[in-house]
Amino acid sequence: MKVKVWLNIKNIFGFFALLLPLLTLYLLYILHLPLLNYSFTKNVIILLVVSPVLEELTFRGLLQDLVLSRTKSLILTVVLVNIAFVLLHLNVNNSIVYLCPIFICGIIFSVIKIYYERIVYPVLLHVYYNLCFILYFKLAY
Repeated sequence: MKVKVWLNIKNIFGFFALLLPLLTLYLLYILHLPLLNYSFTKNVIILLVVSPVLEELTFRGLLQDLVLSRTKSLILTVVLVNIAFVLLHLNVNNSIVYLCPIFICGIIFSVIKIYYERIVYPVLLHVYYNLCFILYFKLAY
C-alpha cells in the first residue's frame, strides 16, 4: 500500500507561491512603501495584462530558454534570468523589501515553467501576484 506524501516539493512551491504576495504586501504596509503612481485603471491594465504577459514571454519564454541552451545548468539559468528580472523592476521601487520577493517569485515562475514546460502557468501566477498588489493598494489607499 502506497502512502501519499502531502509535503512534497510541488506542494511547497504552490503554497509559497500563493503566500508570498500576501507577505510582501504586509511588509509594504508596515514600511509604508509606495508602489505605482498611475491611475487605478492604468494600473489594472499594466499589472494584469501587459506586464505579466510581456515579462513572462521575455524572461521565462525567451531569455530562460536561451540561457539554458548556452549554460546547460538549470540553477545558473534560473539565477541569471531572475537577476535580470529584478533589474527590470528597479525603476518601480529600489527597496530590498520590494525586490527580494520579486526575485523569489521569479525563481518560482522559472521552476514552474521548467517543470510544466508551458508559459501559461507562470503568466497566470504573475497575474495573481499582481492582482494581490492591486487589491491591496485599492483597499489601503
